[in-house]
Amino acid sequence: MEKVDVLDLERRFTERLRSDPSGLASTDVADRVLEAAGPVQDLEVLDSGCGTGELCGRLVDRGARASGIDLCPGLVARARSLTPGSRLAQADAQALPFATGRFDLATSVLVLHYLADPGRALAELARVVRPGGRLIVCDRICSSDPVLRAAQIGVERLRNPLIQRILSSEELERALRNAGVEITHHVEFRRAEMLEAWVAGTDPRRAVAVREEVARLRGRDLGGFRVAPGDTIELRLALVECRRLPADSK
Repeated sequence: MEKVDVLDLERRFTERLRSDPSGLASTDVADRVLEAAGPVQDLEVLDSGCGTGELCGRLVDRGARASGIDLCPGLVARARSLTPGSRLAQADAQALPFATGRFDLATSVLVLHYLADPGRALAELARVVRPGGRLIVCDRICSSDPVLRAAQIGVERLRNPLIQRILSSEELERALRNAGVEITHHVEFRRAEMLEAWVAGTDPRRAVAVREEVARLRGRDLGGFRVAPGDTIELRLALVECRRLPADSK
């Protein structure tokens, strides 16, 4: 299994935060995840790939006993300073340091596209949830058409070479079912960012190439990526709610 380069991730996210202190918050996505989660009072909840801890902090505010892990120690340190009520640790989403069935609810938000083996991370997420417990996964998606997928991955990696894989909706659902969960709800939505905000934190030379590629793609819909009028980048995301199946039903 190919390993994520922690130092490269740290550099990327540090630069992103320097360019835009709210650059990792994804508040609109967190809103959707919290709405899907519903009441969380007294639940044991894990956010796998917690970043700077926004979702963990909001879960604590709602009465959850929230834990979070992230691969980047700098992000974990920042999350600890911002969310003192959470239990946070540096760990790999593909090898979670928790006992089987530990949590009532587990979330993964905008993490899978950084992983070479997102299926392994989903299997780990399912493992640490009790039978009957819930998972909420929200991530970028791409078209199942190989030509459109290749075009999207090309511009995505120009902007951020750390992106490993972007799954189609069908691949995401298949990976979740293989992890032993039942899908209870699947919704897709578009998230818009202005081009200059989208390239914030990108190496200047890469940013030039990204702008050129965006100009070439203007008006095209790649399925998971579209350049809309006014140089607005529209990214397609899926939010999937799941229930952990009992061990004897897999």
